Order: sequence, then structure tokens, then C-alpha cells
Amino acid sequence: MENGGEAAVFFCWTLLLIVFSGPGALAADRLFTSRGATRKDADVQREQHLRVPA
Repeated sequence: MENGGEAAVFFCWTLLLIVFSGPGALAADRLFTSRGATRKDADVQREQHLRVPA
């Protein structure tokens, strides 16, 4: 408390909270998927895009 380490402790615990709980609704990857799509829908679209015609 004497050296002003409160901010460092706050940022440390905040980072650990995000790392172990996940980003949730504020994740940047939601910007790259369609709005109504679920993660499963996005995975299906990605697989269809990557599929090579026989």
C-alpha cells in the first residue's frame, strides 16, 4: 500500500479473471461472425467454405 501498487494488483487480477473465465459477449471474434449465427453455425459455414470440390 505504501508504494502505490493497487493499480498493478487490480490489472493483474483483472487479466487473470479474463484469462480463466473467457471473454464472453465482449469477444472480438463476434465481430467477424454474422449477428444471428451461433458458434455452431459459424463452424458449419467455415467448413463449407474450406471444402474442396471433388
